[in-house]
Amino acid sequence: MKLIINKYTYLWWFILYALNIYKPFLIVFLIIFIHELSHCFVAKILNIKVYNITIYSIGCVASIENFDNLSIIKKCCIYIAGPLSHLFMVLLLIILTKINILSVSMYDYARMMNYNYFVFNLLPMYPLDGFNILKTIMHDLLKCRLSYIYTISFIVVIIIFSTFFEMTYATILVMVLLLFCNIKKIRNIKYDKTNLELVKKYKV
Repeated sequence: MKLIINKYTYLWWFILYALNIYKPFLIVFLIIFIHELSHCFVAKILNIKVYNITIYSIGCVASIENFDNLSIIKKCCIYIAGPLSHLFMVLLLIILTKINILSVSMYDYARMMNYNYFVFNLLPMYPLDGFNILKTIMHDLLKCRLSYIYTISFIVVIIIFSTFFEMTYATILVMVLLLFCNIKKIRNIKYDKTNLELVKKYKV
């Protein structure tokens, strides 16, 4: 398994270090990195090859061999490993605080971030793990159309956000970014479908 670092990542961390605001971002990055490693760890347990992990400025993405061809159970196991890693990290934080390696204030911040990431990643919206689990069950098992799944999931997340989350600027920004990702994905689905029809028609 290779570790690939995006070229803009170095510039991002240099700016954060120069402005002396890197510490909270470093904690968030470590949480996300461990989250992604947990996907790879479960894939390795299931004897599935992990090609690489690409590190970006504010996140990581794992590349797993023939992921689309895996069974529904294996896919769900790999997806759920990410959110569950945050609960294991909280247990680790408690131990580190008990033996005085971690300060109480740092523990409180890291614990809060892990709980937030746990809940957030289970939301049924692309590209989160909760959506990927939903898509695997509804599309691979129940054969529902992908465009319907993306639309329904977004409506469900809007209801969840408006009911349980305070609508701050940060929350609205997250919703806009998720909406943009979903619209782009739905367009790609329609584009791929059109191309497939053209290939069948003209036998390209």
